[in-house]
Amino acid sequence: MGDRRFWIVWIIAIFGVGCATGGEESQKGAPAHNDCVSGEGQRFLTYCASPEAARLARRQHTIGRAADEEVGAQDMVPLPVEAAPVFGSSDAALTIHLFSDFRCSGCREVFELLTAEVEKNPDDVRLVFRHTPTDDAGEVLARGAIAAAEQGKFWEFARELYEQGGLDDLAELPAVAASSGLDVETWQRDRERERIGATLARDGRLADEVDVVGVPTFFINGQRMVGAVPVDEVEEFVRQERAEIESMAAAGLVGTEISWRRILQNYRPVNWEAVEEREEELEQSLRVAYVPVGDAPRMGASREESSVTVVVFADFECPYCEESAQVWRELVALYESAGLRVVFKHFPIQQGAERVAAASVLAHGIGEFWSFHDAVFEGALEDDGIQQLLENLGWSGDLEEELAGAKAVVQADREFGRGVGVDGTPTIFINGIHLMGVWSVEELAPLIEDQMELGETLRELTGNGGEELYRDLVEINGD
Repeated sequence: MGDRRFWIVWIIAIFGVGCATGGEESQKGAPAHNDCVSGEGQRFLTYCASPEAARLARRQHTIGRAADEEVGAQDMVPLPVEAAPVFGSSDAALTIHLFSDFRCSGCREVFELLTAEVEKNPDDVRLVFRHTPTDDAGEVLARGAIAAAEQGKFWEFARELYEQGGLDDLAELPAVAASSGLDVETWQRDRERERIGATLARDGRLADEVDVVGVPTFFINGQRMVGAVPVDEVEEFVRQERAEIESMAAAGLVGTEISWRRILQNYRPVNWEAVEEREEELEQSLRVAYVPVGDAPRMGASREESSVTVVVFADFECPYCEESAQVWRELVALYESAGLRVVFKHFPIQQGAERVAAASVLAHGIGEFWSFHDAVFEGALEDDGIQQLLENLGWSGDLEEELAGAKAVVQADREFGRGVGVDGTPTIFINGIHLMGVWSVEELAPLIEDQMELGETLRELTGNGGEELYRDLVEINGD
């Protein structure tokens, strides 16, 4: 149990996504001046230096090697463009490299975000795609996409795959190929060719060289970003990079010459020492916590029949919470009969979210919390407003007066959440095991099944059920 929690928490530390209230930046900040820039992943620099000296030395070292070997410096950029699908202008001064998996929900969000960025600036931004499948099914999809690229239809095929959520049924893959405009017979034959596997292996080697340890990972002119990064953060990165590009253009550089020079300046291997320090901090901090259910809204198995209790701290104005809610509905449909229950706790972060959360407390009072919950995420508030939505569900009363009392429930949830380490949404506790961000059904199912087995074993041994069993499970997971 302990080993599994360690790896779950380690992955969250590196790749967790969600609506955050703050915290340290991950993997894209400059190393401290006294860091030793050496070891794994260092391609151009193997000595200790300040961040600025390191950037300049790496750039000069690369250019020097290029002169000695009579090749262009851009040919040794750590993130090459050649032999990969490119969306956008071939002369763009801003290049985004995306390492992605078609079966990853976070990858879909980032793919949509980055392709939209190119569409807004088609002459100035280009997107380069690299395949990093994380399972056998993902590799099948990647091979199909590489074969589609040979017919000039990579981006059409990729969009279809992401729109279908990664395509759980691989038997439907030829239909995706057909709807993407491919010659399906040729595509079927080509995707089994040895050269397709060689392309996939090449992308894998490049991912290793630039220390891609999870997907999605993307680089904006060499600046590393990991996970489903919020739109405003990506736009700020692009804005800053545009300012640098404009100054270089004023100095007489153009297009891709600017891009590869910026990549040489910006790219840094992962600071593995910092990662190890973060792992140690996480191991020492709170990993498991008991969160009382009380009268909170819940769905799934009854109190006595439950063997897995999932507590979700969420915000009605967090888009990741909406996605997470869909995942939990699917999991309840799969595992309710086996003892899964999901409990909702309030953790409003966004402006105006506390008022909506308080209104949901009123809906809960008349047994309509989940109807209210779903209506909000479907956009009903934009049309009806809070009072009208509540009245549609059968509520009546003085809204402002009752909201004031309901806010106390919301504030109590939020304060308790802070006390057990919640600092963003969605945050999840599975029998007390703390996770952050949006996880897919496939990612969560093994942990839930493991906890169900543990719960049933403990029920047989102790005879406990309901809240006693829940407390027992949290205690064991904490140990």
